[in-house]
Amino acid sequence: MLIIILLLSQSYAEMSLQELLNMEVVAPTKTALKIKEVPASITLLSGDELINNGYATVAEAIANETGFYLNKNMVFDDMGVRGLSGGMRGYSRGIKILINGFPISYKISSLKTLGIDFIPLESISRIEIVKGPASVLYGADAFMGVVNIVTKSESFASSEVWLKEEGDYYRGFHGNIGIASQKEESKFLFTGRYASIDRSGLNAPSESPFDFSEASKGDVKSPSFAYLNYENGGFSFSECYQRTHTSGEFTDWGQLTHDNVISFEHLNAKIGYKKEFMGLQSNVAGRFSYGSPTSDEHLSTGDIGYLYAEKDMAYIGGNALLEVSKILDNGEIMIGADYSYDIYSLPNVYRVDAGGDRIIEDRYPPVPQGDTAFISYSGYMHGVYSIQPERVLVSGGLRYDRHNMYEDFLSYRAGLSYTVLENLYMKIVAGNSFKVPPPEWLFSRPIKMYGGVLPNPDLKPEKIYTGEFIIGFTFSDMSIQSNLHYQKVIDKIELDSEYGGYKPKNLSTLSGYGLEVEFRGRFHLEGYALRVEPTLSISYEQMKDEENDVITDVYPPIMIKGGTLISYRNFNFYLRGSYIDERLCSAINKRMNGGEEYYLSSYYTLDAGVNAGIAVLEGRKLIASIGVDNITNKEFAYAGYGGIDVPSGGRWIRTSLTFK
Repeated sequence: MLIIILLLSQSYAEMSLQELLNMEVVAPTKTALKIKEVPASITLLSGDELINNGYATVAEAIANETGFYLNKNMVFDDMGVRGLSGGMRGYSRGIKILINGFPISYKISSLKTLGIDFIPLESISRIEIVKGPASVLYGADAFMGVVNIVTKSESFASSEVWLKEEGDYYRGFHGNIGIASQKEESKFLFTGRYASIDRSGLNAPSESPFDFSEASKGDVKSPSFAYLNYENGGFSFSECYQRTHTSGEFTDWGQLTHDNVISFEHLNAKIGYKKEFMGLQSNVAGRFSYGSPTSDEHLSTGDIGYLYAEKDMAYIGGNALLEVSKILDNGEIMIGADYSYDIYSLPNVYRVDAGGDRIIEDRYPPVPQGDTAFISYSGYMHGVYSIQPERVLVSGGLRYDRHNMYEDFLSYRAGLSYTVLENLYMKIVAGNSFKVPPPEWLFSRPIKMYGGVLPNPDLKPEKIYTGEFIIGFTFSDMSIQSNLHYQKVIDKIELDSEYGGYKPKNLSTLSGYGLEVEFRGRFHLEGYALRVEPTLSISYEQMKDEENDVITDVYPPIMIKGGTLISYRNFNFYLRGSYIDERLCSAINKRMNGGEEYYLSSYYTLDAGVNAGIAVLEGRKLIASIGVDNITNKEFAYAGYGGIDVPSGGRWIRTSLTFK
């Protein structure tokens, strides 16, 4: 997997690239290590650079990094990594999302929302992205990596307005707020967002197997998000609430029905305490989670004779965590245990006819489904040791997971980093990880009468085995870094046709390799407060189904991304572009195309914008920005399912004001 990428905040403006490699990160090993020494592929994105580069969401920022591809479906986008996407209803299940080390997901579907329904960028201090298997430390679903978001302790208020060129009229906005304070060991943050965006007027791409003559209508997304974090000494409390309300014009089961609303909410809360005791560092935490569709959900499937479907399901659960670590002369060792108990109200689907009568889906007994307990526990250990301080470091760990619904799994990870010279380093990393099937697939009921997803309680976790070699070299104001990796996926879950629907099955074994290379510059104009930071990255991924010798679908084999950030005092200008190679259509759309595969055309995008501090009020800055996404108004398609592909959004103009 790729290399180390540094996007730096203005507080690091005077650091050289070499000095920045000596910064410490925690997420890859849960031990503070220098970036160049940590045996892992790690990307560090600072909060100020997220804003200065004109990103609107966490998803946009991650998707611009080497090796990541965001397949958009206008509902819940799927973040792919290293040649692998989540597939139909993928929902970014391949990565684990943390806020201050606290996992966030909608457990029914293992969905992670990273777009406008997620944390405001203004509240982020940095994002740590660990690429590659990470189940040893983070358990299930840390399949292709971990994204840990570390928050600020800074108050702010911001608003952003979205404009669409056609007709030159308002199409949406974000309203964000952060209330924070920090005094000695006490730290408090509340941050929230409400957004609304109208994406109506989009036509299905011509590549799609099914022909839809009309455009999307009433395609509105209006989510809300709230996050609270309090720390005092070793005590911490955090709570995250997400409510998503979105149309589903390009879903696989309700294409362009104009009457389709997906709405759910989930809450995650954690209380923890860290303390040193008898020379040991201890970390104890308890977590509570809840989630369910809301009363606003209205699933219009287009089935003849029925107005819409209703889905009845929910979960409530708890988790306990204990970690104990010991600092050694030249390293650190940690042991931990994790236990979770979740009660799922298994899904029931009712079809509502023209008379308002609710008819339960009864093709798959028992009807209705009741409650089921999901119980898991694990034990793990991990350590780092410096064989030769500042030069040679090794790390490794083991984890054993047991679950009442899935087979047991043993995770391992080992790494070696070697700082050859002050400006030259190499790393070797090997490990495995697992991803569990979501409860929704184990006990699902098809929303759509024909073509829906059927249940499969016999699903096994997906497993991945990876090896990678990383090398980086920094010289003067430039750096070049690369990564060569091999990976194998066993028990890959795919949707297979069965009884007029789709049934998830462990169908295939995938294997492949990838090469990623990145150049970065950091130049200062002597005698002036001018900074120029160009970047360029190229990635190549090749993944194949071993049995059928066919490449994996949806994911582009070649991606080229680049741009520059120019900063002068309080003024920032960004320009970035990307080239995305053609992608094979989804397996489901291939079937609906008479068994004939087709490719979604390659495309490029170009974005630009500026932001500047325009005033200082009582010590706080007022920052204005304007950005244009997809300047050339390029039309292209994302891979879809159920006979439809998803159109690009065209050109958007975004203006914002931030007070911090």
